Amino acid sequence: MARVTVNLTKDYWRHRYRFPEEPIETYYQTIPSAEDQSNSLEDIAEHLDTLEVARNCLDNVSNANRAATWLYYGEGMGPQEIGDVLGTSKSLAATRASRGLLQAQQALMGDDAA
Repeated sequence: MARVTVNLTKDYWRHRYRFPEEPIETYYQTIPSAEDQSNSLEDIAEHLDTLEVARNCLDNVSNANRAATWLYYGEGMGPQEIGDVLGTSKSLAATRASRGLLQAQQALMGDDAA
């Protein structure tokens, strides 16, 4: 029982060291104000064009590779997590993510050449 108490105390202090608490006022300072945000029609159109290009590139990626690519690059998951989600091994998930990125890049280069 004493060992459990010691381990829990160590975990508590490690967590406090790694994730120090900051006053809530510091978070308010990082939120951009409405004046700082530029939502002009040109910016919105450029963003929509970028999304359209990305969607077209991913349309050319096979289904298995598309899922792994999106989970890795879009959602920020690691190969082990992707493997768990897709029901594959860690190495196959990493391979599919890299192949999907390669297929998307080839689709983008093909669009630029046309």
